[in-house]
Amino acid sequence: MKKLIRNYLKKYREHLPLKYQKKYFKCVTIKPIKGPIKGRALVSYSITSAGLPKDHKSLDFHSCAWMSNEIISIFNKYGYIVDCIHYNNHNFIPQKKYDAIFSFSGDLLRLVAYAPEGKDAIKIWHPGTSSLKHTNLKEIERINKLSDRRTGALYSPKRQEPYEKVEDAILKLSDKIVVFGENAKRTFPEEFYNKITAIPVASSSVYIKNKDELVPGGREFIWYFGVGAVLKGLDLVLEVFAKNPQWTLNIVGSVRGEPDFMKIYKHELTELPNIKLHGHMNPKSKEFRDIIRRCVCFIAPSASESISVACTTMMQTGLYPLISVGTGVRLPEGCGTYLDDCSVNEIEKKVGQIYSMDEKELHTQISQTQSFALDEYSKEKFTKNMEAILSKII
Repeated sequence: MKKLIRNYLKKYREHLPLKYQKKYFKCVTIKPIKGPIKGRALVSYSITSAGLPKDHKSLDFHSCAWMSNEIISIFNKYGYIVDCIHYNNHNFIPQKKYDAIFSFSGDLLRLVAYAPEGKDAIKIWHPGTSSLKHTNLKEIERINKLSDRRTGALYSPKRQEPYEKVEDAILKLSDKIVVFGENAKRTFPEEFYNKITAIPVASSSVYIKNKDELVPGGREFIWYFGVGAVLKGLDLVLEVFAKNPQWTLNIVGSVRGEPDFMKIYKHELTELPNIKLHGHMNPKSKEFRDIIRRCVCFIAPSASESISVACTTMMQTGLYPLISVGTGVRLPEGCGTYLDDCSVNEIEKKVGQIYSMDEKELHTQISQTQSFALDEYSKEKFTKNMEAILSKII
């Protein structure tokens, strides 16, 4: 009976809340379909997608699940049995000897220390952020600026990386470090550049606008991110649109999960007709597609990313990018707009320029950024780059 229950849970594990995934799936093993066995690898990334078929519907959402599964497939291709755990599973104790240990989080240090003969394994760190120290500092800076603008505003950090204090040890321990984008690479100490390779991220799968939909008549805007409203600059965007009722802002993300932010910006988020808080949405839903069709531009004044999947996905969708350098996103020459200091005044000025831009020029720039993103941030390019790296060291 226990075996039947476990097989059922394994089949439907992507529908389980994370706490149950951790309980029932401390480790999922995926074996190569054919060929000789070369070794065994431990991959700490996404357990929900481990071993799923490439066309599985659960891989259509955030690309992290797809990238994790693709990394496992590459290890399998080169003859490795893969044990996969969730990157937040800090209770897993390696019991086996591994030839390679691949970690998406700062837990690499613990996994290597606990694994039998862990130091002998090939140690690969693949952080999904910029330097942990850099990310933590940038969020605190943004919070301090919010407090300066709004006296008495209290906001607790949401995106502090817990492994900051051991980042130097992780950098020294790693045999190879794979980051998303040159911007992220530059946030790490130069002494480790010989270990670091920067590659483009793979975008998530969402609705792709056709050429006739790129410049809708209403020219609405969208802010599209996950946790960390202040790090991602939503406070700045809200202050701009609160002053300009002629512009419409759509907010898609888990903002309601930050009650302190909701308290600070209650008026902007709940009382202004030109600011629409949609909350977290299924990117495959009709409701999300309808919002995208009304929007002409996405705004991303993020303080720190590696390469923002949200941004590359919105570019592929067919929206004009108004982004910070901190998003890590590359734009084709002459297309899109970078923010220099991400001040309220700068964002307001550039939103106004985009809103009033000539339709033909706007259409040309969006079309070119869309084409660029569909190639540069494609899943095919991710696979090619990641395989080129792993094939040399495993």
